[in-house]
Amino acid sequence: MVDLSQVPNEKDLEYWLTEFKSHAEEDAVVMMIGSKADLSSPTDTTEIINKFSVQNCLPFVTVSAKTGYNVAIVMEKIVNLIYDQFFNCVTSGSELEESVVGRRTFREDNTSVFLSTVFQVNKEKKKECCLST
Repeated sequence: MVDLSQVPNEKDLEYWLTEFKSHAEEDAVVMMIGSKADLSSPTDTTEIINKFSVQNCLPFVTVSAKTGYNVAIVMEKIVNLIYDQFFNCVTSGSELEESVVGRRTFREDNTSVFLSTVFQVNKEKKKECCLST
């Protein structure tokens, strides 16, 4: 999470991303979130963060905890990234067994809906990242 009211230092962004990755699981979902979107921010701030996000293949969204701006969207993006990662992982086998996976999606009024998908999974042939599921 990056404070949009301050101009970020690219070296600090690199440091915190490296620090996160060194302590997180290899397949952890990473996303850049710019906080305090309700405040005016220096012109360079979003440009620097956008550039860093693109260079590191990270989704970037601005939010405001104060007003609730984009909070539901960030949650939806994170859930969808985790869902996509899990779905890609477990659907790699050829001998299949039925399984259900869902995706929670958020509406503009901050209510949510859980959408489920039925697909076939081979537990013996799951990728290593999914063996604990």
